Amino acid sequence: MQYRRLGRTKLKVSVIAFGGILLPQASEQERIRTINWALDLGVNFIDTARAYEDSETKIGKAVKGRRRQSILATKTVSREPKRALRDLETSL
Repeated sequence: MQYRRLGRTKLKVSVIAFGGILLPQASEQERIRTINWALDLGVNFIDTARAYEDSETKIGKAVKGRRRQSILATKTVSREPKRALRDLETSL
């Protein structure tokens, strides 16, 4: 797997990311198996969003025990600063 530095941070992220938009549709067993498979292959960048139903919670459960191997990214669709901040705080 190839990695790139994330912006000005010291984080190295895989050039291939795991997208969480379809996770709410998968069974818990499928989610855990798929995310662990991606981590086993070296994918360490996992993308999710508050708008993806409860994918943030489901991803959290799937990476349990492997959290140090994963870099999680989330986002909000809110355009108002206060709502965006509230969304992102909820995500944490």
